[in-house]
Amino acid sequence: HSGPLALFFGMIKPNKGLGILLESWPRVVAEHSNARLLVAGEAVEDPSRYLRQIQNLGLTKSVEFRLGYI
Repeated sequence: HSGPLALFFGMIKPNKGLGILLESWPRVVAEHSNARLLVAGEAVEDPSRYLRQIQNLGLTKSVEFRLGYI
């Protein structure tokens, strides 16, 4: 897959702002249709709210989760 790649790396927890990043990601995709976001790291909280947010925003094709300690 070619195109811009953004990386959210590290522990997934509320104070890191992943929800805010996901809210703004549709604007990135609007400008760069082949952009991807990789969320990689260990979830300190239940990641299901972010997965729902990704689905609700229609981002399932541009956001990938790789959960676990890195």
